[in-house]
Amino acid sequence: MKLYEVQANAKNKTELGRVLIVGTGPVAVQLAIILSKIGIKQIGMVGRRNTWNYGLKTLYESDQLLFHSEIHKKGYPIFEGKVKITSFFLHLKDVDQPWDTIFYCTPSDTYSSVTKEINNHFLCNLQTIVLMSPSIGANLLVKGQLEKDIEVISLSTYFAATKWKTIIEKLRYVLRKQ
Repeated sequence: MKLYEVQANAKNKTELGRVLIVGTGPVAVQLAIILSKIGIKQIGMVGRRNTWNYGLKTLYESDQLLFHSEIHKKGYPIFEGKVKITSFFLHLKDVDQPWDTIFYCTPSDTYSSVTKEINNHFLCNLQTIVLMSPSIGANLLVKGQLEKDIEVISLSTYFAATKWKTIIEKLRYVLRKQ
């Protein structure tokens, strides 16, 4: 299954199943918005323990975490919008639910440690891992570390060029109360 097939399949818009996004930066936000627009209903996000993610966790727990994206160049409405994620975790060790698909929205040098945590905590339902901005050989690295036969898809995308506007605008445009 390829990511583009999910959008093309009008009968079953949830082929990816429950999706967990590893990362909380601009790439993760943009991806969450797109996934929600193609019909994915269960979107979780996991970050690392830092000030930014503690703030996100607080907003999530108070039901006020809403991600928002705007695109400079008009004509690409699928990339714009809002999404409210269904689960938020501060660390992979905190993930207490099964997930069907995981997107790595982290620098490729973290893939090894992320994969180790996945092996340790939640392989049962996992069917697909998508690497959003992999380096050469990253797919082989991840596959070689997995303790289960899981499809690993490597994407080289424009998402890696996604940026926050500024720290102030980061709060104003990416996180908004409903």
